[in-house]
Amino acid sequence: MYWHDNWGTPMSHGCVGMPEWRAQWLFDWTPQGTEVNVHY
Repeated sequence: MYWHDNWGTPMSHGCVGMPEWRAQWLFDWTPQGTEVNVHY
């Protein structure tokens, strides 16, 4: 995840940028056992 304070302004280089409340919603919505790939 890429965190910044300028939401609505293109700042990411392909990273998933979202507010913390949206990330929590996604976490709660995703079924347990879902594969997640993290690249850094």
